[in-house]
Amino acid sequence: DLVGGEFDEVASTLLPLESHLWQFRRGEQSYRDVFGRTPTIFGRRRFGLARHVFQLLNRQEFLFVTHFCFDDGTFPTKAEPKARWEAPDSTTVEGLARIPVAADSALSFLKFPSILSQTMIADFVATVALVHWPMPDVPWYEDLLRMTRYANVFARFSTLSNYFQTTDPPAISSSISSDDYASPFLVHAHGHGSRQPISEFAQHHRARARFEAVRWLDAVERSIRAQPAPDEELLNSLESKIELQNPEATQHLDSAEQSAFQRVSSFLCPPRPTTQPGTLVVNTLGFDRRVQVPLPPSALAETGDSGTLPDADSANRWV
Repeated sequence: DLVGGEFDEVASTLLPLESHLWQFRRGEQSYRDVFGRTPTIFGRRRFGLARHVFQLLNRQEFLFVTHFCFDDGTFPTKAEPKARWEAPDSTTVEGLARIPVAADSALSFLKFPSILSQTMIADFVATVALVHWPMPDVPWYEDLLRMTRYANVFARFSTLSNYFQTTDPPAISSSISSDDYASPFLVHAHGHGSRQPISEFAQHHRARARFEAVRWLDAVERSIRAQPAPDEELLNSLESKIELQNPEATQHLDSAEQSAFQRVSSFLCPPRPTTQPGTLVVNTLGFDRRVQVPLPPSALAETGDSGTLPDADSANRWV
């Protein structure tokens, strides 16, 4: 079976929503290039769970989720093997909540009869999940596979897709809070000696916001000019550099930002005589907001009573 979803297992829960969506889009393209299809079951080895992720999975047409990870982090658990998790928009996604046992550990097979009997008694769908690296070291896993080829002595192996489709779904949705999830990436960054364990995420948020402003300006400029759809390769390339943390991303972003501002301002505010300087402020978001805009000392900002700023130190206006 095929389980996955994102392009890379980055700290997606700490990144902007646009970055998270880019990981899904790039991952979908990569899965199609390699496997010829995309996964319908979302799963990660590293931590990547959050309440809003379930809403994204529904939008990305994922049917199921493996609700566990194999590193640090906090996430809610259930006694039942299957659970229906509720997203912020009240949509739900069915997931496997039973944390797997290690198939490359001798202790797991020593306890296997006890684990199997407990799930057969307590669970409405008897489930034992096994996880291992591609080459398990213990021979008992191969013995279990060999026995199931002849008869279901202990259990029957099943893929995740077949498990979700042939077993009864949970009848009640699990209501959870965003506080039930805590990612370990800040702790990991500090433990690995990162010099910027927090500010690196803040820098990425700022770079992503600047890129969205560039894309918005480009779309507005071409819509007003009634030009055909532009070549998206340059913007897509710049977006990939930002998400992949290419060192050249900042330089290319500065150039793209300056070019977009010049194109928009050239037809919104044609050049005026040098005796009438001005400043163009554009809100690139889809809602009203009140922000402080730093102006250069040479700029003259007009006030409501046709006055001017008294000095350059006051050249921070709320708009």
